[in-house]
Amino acid sequence: MSVRKKVILKDIAEQLDVSVVTVSNALAGRRGVGQEMRKKIIDLAGEMGYESAYNMSGNDRTIRIGVFTPQKARFELSPVFLALGKQELRRNRLNEKLVFLPIPRINRGYDGFQDDQFDGYIVFGAESQALLDYICTKARVPVLSFGRINESDRTDSVVMDCFHGMFHVISNLIGMGHRRICLIGATSQYGLDQEMGYYKAFDAAGLVPPEDMTYRNFIIGNISPQKNQEVCERLDFLVRELMSREIRPTAFACGSDTVAEETIRILNRMNIRVPQDVSVTGFFKIDDEEDPGVTSLTWPIQLMAKEALNVLRRRMEGEKDACGVISVQGKWNPGNSVASITQEPESGA
Repeated sequence: MSVRKKVILKDIAEQLDVSVVTVSNALAGRRGVGQEMRKKIIDLAGEMGYESAYNMSGNDRTIRIGVFTPQKARFELSPVFLALGKQELRRNRLNEKLVFLPIPRINRGYDGFQDDQFDGYIVFGAESQALLDYICTKARVPVLSFGRINESDRTDSVVMDCFHGMFHVISNLIGMGHRRICLIGATSQYGLDQEMGYYKAFDAAGLVPPEDMTYRNFIIGNISPQKNQEVCERLDFLVRELMSREIRPTAFACGSDTVAEETIRILNRMNIRVPQDVSVTGFFKIDDEEDPGVTSLTWPIQLMAKEALNVLRRRMEGEKDACGVISVQGKWNPGNSVASITQEPESGA
């Protein structure tokens, strides 16, 4: 039995020789479309079986977004998108329903792209560029990368601004009296931006950064304390070596909260107190007011989600501009792992 091809906005637009945006505006009841053309579009949509057109209730339609989620539970954020989607649609007075369906365990063998059940896809924190490329090749609807820049420029990307984020972290530490600040990067893709923000903060303060604490080999890659024993051992060696120096760091600026948490565990095993003896900051914190935890830069999930929804909606309506990257700035979360100092220690304990 043959499977009926899903009718999309482009099919209707081609039949009437109008733009996809015109068709979208007509079906959504927006201004800018004449009454005669609006009637033609609605009638043709019904004849062609356009499934997302107005339903029996008169003015509602459903937009279905598939959300690919990675294995880490802390990034299972599709409920956030659902809530923000409703908020944005209500603010814009659009009579649409957004349905977010998590698709866990995405891999290069996923074969669900052919059933046409979604109007667009959002990919949370893709584990690799190869996975993003696979999704973009197979998907027949717009795709947006959330939390990872698509290096092949085949999709729009919404990410956290790591350059200005690390600039903000280091500037705060400098303002609290710290000068011997060691940068420990977290991910290869964002490590360079974080390092550039580190240097820029010292430059803006009229200071020279400590050269012996900014080696590129401190960019140690992804870390999962429970799963990557080799990386944890490398981090343990780095922290112990740094803290045994005659002139040691007063602060560690870590490229992620997982790196910061592991750094604190190492320092605790060395009987070095945080923040009394040394300060530690993280990055990419998921906001949690009940547990301030590590001092960090909060991941601006709500702002990023709004940007992602707006971009994806425009793509689903037919916008053809070149794909781009939207960077959103995070917010300083004071936490409890940083303290001010009045003078730098001259030697290790």
